Amino acid sequence: MAEAYPAIKSLGAELLAVSTDGVADARSAVARLGLSYPVLYDSDAAVAKEYGVYNLLGDDLAAPATFIIDKTGEVRWSYVGTNIADRPPSRIIVDQLRRLQ
Repeated sequence: MAEAYPAIKSLGAELLAVSTDGVADARSAVARLGLSYPVLYDSDAAVAKEYGVYNLLGDDLAAPATFIIDKTGEVRWSYVGTNIADRPPSRIIVDQLRRLQ
C-alpha cells in the first residue's frame, strides 16, 4: 500500500492501517516497512470485531480486510481476505476510489 499512498492522497482520500498487534510489534512493523501513513493500534481488536473481520479464519486474529468508507461513515467498498496473505492489489483500491468520486 505504501506505493499507492500518493495516488490515494491525490484522490482526496486517506489511508489508515489498523493493527491488532501489540503496540511494540506494530511500531516495529511500521519502522521495518517504512510506512508513511497512519497506523492505528487496536490491540483489543474492538475495530476488527465491529467490522466483523475478527476470527473469521478461526485463528483469533483479524482477517486481512480493506474498507473504503466515505465521509458520512458509510462503507462503500470492502474486500475481506480468505487467508492471511489475501489482500487486494493496490491498483484495485485506487480504481475503486476513482469509481466512487
